[in-house]
Amino acid sequence: MYFIDSKPSTVFNQTVGTGGIAKGEIGMLSSATLIDATAAAGDATLVGLAMADYDAAAVGQFELFSNRIVRSEYTGTASNLAIGKVYDLSNGHTVNIDDVTGGVFFCTGYDAVRGTVDGFITLVHRLV
Repeated sequence: MYFIDSKPSTVFNQTVGTGGIAKGEIGMLSSATLIDATAAAGDATLVGLAMADYDAAAVGQFELFSNRIVRSEYTGTASNLAIGKVYDLSNGHTVNIDDVTGGVFFCTGYDAVRGTVDGFITLVHRLV
C-alpha cells in the first residue's frame, strides 16, 4: 500500500509493537504501540503507513493518512469493484473487495487489470 497523491507527508514516530511491521503496512494502535493492521481493523485505530521495516520495540516512522489517497492491491471478485463502496482489509496492505462489513477503505477508483484499488482509509486517528 502506498500514497498516490501529491499532498505533503506528515510523519509520526511511534514504538512498534509485537510482531513488528513491514514497509507499506497500515499501522494500527494497540496498547500505545503500532502494529500491523489486520482484517479485524474495522473497530481499531488506524494511523498511517510504515515508512520502512521495523522490528518490535523499535521506534518507527509512519506517514499519517490525513485525508490522503492510497493505492492497494486487492483480493476478491473483480465484479465486486465499485467506486463509493467501503471495503474491509484482508491484512495490513491488501483490501478485501468481497467484504464490506466493518469496512475502512473508501474506494475512489480501481484498475481491475493491475489488481489495484485507490481510496481513503476512513477510520483514522488524528495524532497531529
